[in-house]
Amino acid sequence: MTPFDILPIDCKQQIVSNKTLSIDLPFNETSILPSNRFSDVEILQLKHPTRDTECYIVTDLSELERYINDLSTLVHLKLENTCTIAPSLFSQLLIIAPRLTRLTISSSRDQLYRMIHFKYPQIRWLDMRREFLSSNMRTKVCSAFPRLQNLINCHVYSEEDLEVLIENLKYLQNITIHILSYYFDDNDEFDQWFRKHTHLKNFTFKLVNERQIQLWISN
Repeated sequence: MTPFDILPIDCKQQIVSNKTLSIDLPFNETSILPSNRFSDVEILQLKHPTRDTECYIVTDLSELERYINDLSTLVHLKLENTCTIAPSLFSQLLIIAPRLTRLTISSSRDQLYRMIHFKYPQIRWLDMRREFLSSNMRTKVCSAFPRLQNLINCHVYSEEDLEVLIENLKYLQNITIHILSYYFDDNDEFDQWFRKHTHLKNFTFKLVNERQIQLWISN
């Protein structure tokens, strides 16, 4: 099991297992709060269980502090099920938690859209859970996460979008991407295209299928 694997969650409101805390938001009168706040939480998973598409926005630090004794131990923030966090609060959280370097976005592109007008150089891992990164957002994402090293499970429309990400994410070491409008027949085709359209020469890759590529970049 990797450090970021999530164990099965049986409780509706919260659970700590392997330093993981999962919270259903928002808090209301029927929520069951823990008798003691949790400590040493490294992975915080925020969810908003709802049948509609409305995205719940966490705007106040108190919504998290009611569950966690010390936020400084956080390493990974996971935004699940139509739940996001206000950019100002996320910036505040990054100051409180200097080890917080990984962000997972699972709900909708609206989550990312709210956040890309700010900069988060602390974030090294961005897991988009197969969310679509549209062309008009790609350069903004590069600007918002200037020191990004790992971009995982990202969907883009064209091979040009991949080219832009490679050229602008200067610290990128690993990317898993699914291209919607073009497919590569084999390894040689992708290798030739990639060498022609990017500046990179030292890289390895794996074609998961004709549209999905895992790419590792060496300095």
